[in-house]
Amino acid sequence: GGFASLRFTIGDYTPPYMYLLTILSYFPSASENHPFLFGIKFYSLVFDLLLVVAVYLNVRLLHKTHGHQWGVLAGLLTFFLPTVILNSAYWGQIDASYTAFSLFALYYLQKEKLIPSMLWYGVALSFKLQSIFFLPVFILYFWFKYRGKLHYFFLIPVVYYGLAIPSLIAGRSFLDITLIYVNQAENYRALTLNMPNLYQWLPNRYDDLSGLGFAVFASLMGVVFLTMTMQKTTLSASIVIPLAFWSVLMANFFLPAMHERYLFGADITSIILLFMIPKAWIYPVVTQFISLLAYTPFLRSEEHTSELQSRPHISYAVFCLKK
Repeated sequence: GGFASLRFTIGDYTPPYMYLLTILSYFPSASENHPFLFGIKFYSLVFDLLLVVAVYLNVRLLHKTHGHQWGVLAGLLTFFLPTVILNSAYWGQIDASYTAFSLFALYYLQKEKLIPSMLWYGVALSFKLQSIFFLPVFILYFWFKYRGKLHYFFLIPVVYYGLAIPSLIAGRSFLDITLIYVNQAENYRALTLNMPNLYQWLPNRYDDLSGLGFAVFASLMGVVFLTMTMQKTTLSASIVIPLAFWSVLMANFFLPAMHERYLFGADITSIILLFMIPKAWIYPVVTQFISLLAYTPFLRSEEHTSELQSRPHISYAVFCLKK
């Protein structure tokens, strides 16, 4: 139905990605079996290029001398990461989108340009809910360094609903757009969806245990927040990327209903960490190893939730990485 179809709830993606698919629907490819596959993967590769730019900017910012050279090297390394190739070119996923936009937001946060930072993070959240993995970074950084500017967070919903205007004009309800992520959460009621975390050790009783999982995650974040408050922590720009890496790991290890792809943000931030702290080479190596193991069952079309239940040693690898 083209742009007129934007008034309907089709799938569970937010409006910005649906705009891209709608444009694509006017230009089907020659393949009868998968007429839009080329276009879908083309979008994924475009997001990969944005991801390369985001990594380049963050690495260049970290190095006063030779920043351009190190940034280019980091960008190339990112583009050819196994999980990046599998996620986009092979699988047609768009995890590079929210990760790239979140990294743009972190870049401007380090430069103390708070409004552009919030605007870019709003774009990230408008594409994928998984951008909330980076949210603790902004909360902690603003609270301990820019507490008087917490109202900037209102820019996030402004961007979200601003990007939804074409769908609203087409006739989609405001409530429907507001509840997209709520409905997404209801569709994936499993303690883990191939993510090798602590839930691999537990029976898949989502209704009984998911609330406890959210409570554990909130408690751990609360402990960190309380500790930083008691120590009167002063944050600097140098802590932003390590904090982002830690935040993505915390979310994936302790939150329920995590998919096998959700370490993508950690895969990418670990590359930036590598160029920030040379001794941190172990982080990209281990995160790639874990992500590839997590991808394997799904890419081989095996059972989505049970395959990794028999391999809790992968969960232990994630735990060791956190330690």
